[in-house]
Amino acid sequence: MAAVPKFEGKQHIQEFADLWAPYTRVYLKRSNFDSDQEWCDNIILALNHAANGNRQFKADVRKLRKGKKIPVEQVVDKLLEEYESALLAQQLAIRERVRHFPWDIQKRDGKGRVIYPENTELLWPKIDDRLDRLTMDAGEIDMEVTVKEKKEMVIQALTPDQ
Repeated sequence: MAAVPKFEGKQHIQEFADLWAPYTRVYLKRSNFDSDQEWCDNIILALNHAANGNRQFKADVRKLRKGKKIPVEQVVDKLLEEYESALLAQQLAIRERVRHFPWDIQKRDGKGRVIYPENTELLWPKIDDRLDRLTMDAGEIDMEVTVKEKKEMVIQALTPDQ
């Protein structure tokens, strides 16, 4: 089990999948086991070992196997699809927040456009706090908000009088 690739987080699912494929071809060949059940048990054991203490990964593997009845050999491929689509959704949400900074993108009009309150001046501490939260959220998914974008967002947040 020492050769099992370790899962490092949802952001690194592609690297894990790239390491998992050769591992399964070498160590988890169907022909190496006496029965299908023994083969499946060893794949599950390897996935649990690969989880590296990540409870969410273990829960996702269990959910795919039991709830969605995905064959055990396809679990990593399905996880790759799920995690990458979730990561893309998070990246798009961050881009939307950057585009409409510093306003709350949850407040929308009937046509789905973000509402920009009129005659509202945000004080520097409020702008700084929102910028910090946005930067932290982007950092959680390994997405960088560049200095140029930060400057543009702060300038956009200020009114002409400020």
